[in-house]
Amino acid sequence: MKISIIVPVYNVAIYLPSCLDSLLNQSMRDIEVIVVNDGSVDGSVNVLAKYQASDKRLIVVNQENRGLSAARNAGLERAQGEYVLFVDGDDFIEKNTCEVLYEKARLLKLDILAFGRYLERRNGIVKDSVYWKTEQEYMLGLVYLEQAIYKEKFTASACNKMYRRTFLQQYHLCFREGILYEDLLFLIQCLFYAQRVATADSLFYHYIQYRSDSIINTVKDKDKDVLKTIRLLSDFFQRKKRMEVLESTYYRILIYDWIVNAVAYKYIRMAPCNLKAHRIVRSIVYSSEFMPYSTSLIKDVQAGWKRRVPALLQRSSYGMYCFFVWGFYFLRQGYHYLRGLV
Repeated sequence: MKISIIVPVYNVAIYLPSCLDSLLNQSMRDIEVIVVNDGSVDGSVNVLAKYQASDKRLIVVNQENRGLSAARNAGLERAQGEYVLFVDGDDFIEKNTCEVLYEKARLLKLDILAFGRYLERRNGIVKDSVYWKTEQEYMLGLVYLEQAIYKEKFTASACNKMYRRTFLQQYHLCFREGILYEDLLFLIQCLFYAQRVATADSLFYHYIQYRSDSIINTVKDKDKDVLKTIRLLSDFFQRKKRMEVLESTYYRILIYDWIVNAVAYKYIRMAPCNLKAHRIVRSIVYSSEFMPYSTSLIKDVQAGWKRRVPALLQRSSYGMYCFFVWGFYFLRQGYHYLRGLV
C-alpha cells in the first residue's frame, strides 16, 4: 500500500461526495481511504455506506463524537500505507495528487512533503503556494520551518503535507486530543524530528473556506485553546533543551502570525460588532502567554512593519489595534485576490 488517506468526518454530508470522488478517482490506484465518522448525525453515514459498497478501498470507522484529533488518530492507528495524507471531509484534492507526491517523496526518501492549496472562498479561489527554490533537494525540519516563515510560505495546516508513516510511528507523533487548532502542535513536533523535508511546486489541495459552520467561521470560547498550544510548544522545546528555538525571531513570528490569523483577523473581520468576539480577542492578545511575543517584535527589524506596527498599537490602544487589523486584512485580501485569483 503506497498511501493512506485519512478523512475525519463530522456532519459534512453535503460536501462528502466531492471529497470522496476526488480520493477514489485518484490516478494512483494503490491507496486506501480511511474515513473516520466522528458521530455524524446529518446523513454522512448513508453517503459513506453508498461509496463503500462500490469501492473496497474505502474503510469506514465509526466512533462517538470525540473531536478532530481523535478522529485523525483513529485513522492513523489503522493506516497501512507507506505515506499518509490528511484530507478534511469538506475539502477535496486534485486527481494526480497521490501519484505526483508519492513519486517525489519516494525518490528523495522524505519524512514530510509540503504542497500548495487552493483557498476556495465565496468571492473566488486564491492560490496558496508553499514552494520556493532551494539549493538542496531537501532540508532538516527546523531549517524548513525557519526558511518557510521568513519567505512567508509556512502554513499551519496538517492537510497540505504528506508524511512517511514509519516516521510518525518512530517518534510516536499524533494529534493532541481535547484542544482546538491542534494542527500547529502536531506539525511543529513533526518538523522537530524530521530529517528530510521538501516542498512541491504544484497546488493539490482544495480548502473550502465558505462553510458558515466551520471552525474558521464561528465565534467560540474554545478559541482560547491557542494559548494552551503556546504553552504546550514551549514545554516541548524546554524538555528537548532547545531554548534557542524559543528565543529565535522566526519562532516568535510563527506564534505571532498564527495567533493573529487564527483569532484576531478572523473575529475582527467577520464580527467587528460582536462583543463576545472582542472579549475573546482581548483575553488572548493581552494574555501573559501572547504578550511577550508581540512585545519582542516591536523593535525587531526582521519582523517587518506589518507585525511591528500592530504590535505597538496593541500595547497602546485596543481600538486602534482593531482598526489597523481590520484595514490591513482587507488590503491584504484584495492584494492576494488580485495576485492569485485563478
